[in-house]
Amino acid sequence: MANTAAYLSRESWFKLKKLIIWAIAVLLALILSACTANTTSVTVPAGEPVSSTPQPAVSVNNVPPPSTSSEEQLQPAADVDLETSYEIKKEIFIQDEVRMEYPVIINLKDDAKEKEINELIKNEALETYMKTIKELEPGQEYTAEGSYEIKLKSNKFLSIAYSSYNNLNPSIHPYYLFYTTNIDMETGKKLELTDFVPEIDRAFIKALKQAEYVGKIDKGHAQDIKNNAFDIYARDEDLIDALSQGAANSIFFYVTDKTLGISMSVAHVAGDHAEFEIPLSKLK
Repeated sequence: MANTAAYLSRESWFKLKKLIIWAIAVLLALILSACTANTTSVTVPAGEPVSSTPQPAVSVNNVPPPSTSSEEQLQPAADVDLETSYEIKKEIFIQDEVRMEYPVIINLKDDAKEKEINELIKNEALETYMKTIKELEPGQEYTAEGSYEIKLKSNKFLSIAYSSYNNLNPSIHPYYLFYTTNIDMETGKKLELTDFVPEIDRAFIKALKQAEYVGKIDKGHAQDIKNNAFDIYARDEDLIDALSQGAANSIFFYVTDKTLGISMSVAHVAGDHAEFEIPLSKLK
């Protein structure tokens, strides 16, 4: 009997101990619930910086700060240049293994001019590829992938540079193309080099030969690339004639806000094309 009483006494003590622990756990849960009742939960999107102190929006160069409303934050940013009255969006041409990006003008106030400019851009962008596709012989395969860069976008001029990787199989090696389209945004017409350089003379040739090479080949080979581009012309007069004919000699030009760029054909090992930029200040 004594052993049984001792066992029951121990059993009662364990039950009492469990009851005390349970009561403490319930009490702590009630306390924590009361502390968090007035707390607001904020979810921060992954990758977003977190600032403990909200910072006021600041205008830069008199441009008002963007709206911070959640509705406007969800809208994609438009490709808008504050200095122009139009916008540019990307279009992609795909046919078989040919993929070429080109720009499209939108929101120009003159609908007829907008249509005319877009037709010019599309024709210029795709003409070479469409011609190659059309002239493919049985068994030939053509692969091309290209993109564009807006060199200058203003209410007066639009300068577009295209570059692409091309492979005509069977062939010895792939090749790279570079060409441009320059448009007078006031008339909608295509511009030629002579519209920017009225007289292509020896003075211009001198400036071109002294121009900076801005291609993708290491700049340590700049002089070799210049030699490759210019040495095929025995006389300055030959280069003047070639520049006057432009695209017929695989010579293209573009403009930026500070330079005039000239693209010339070079050997494949030199990149197939090379670009040289002349500061506009040297052309005055």
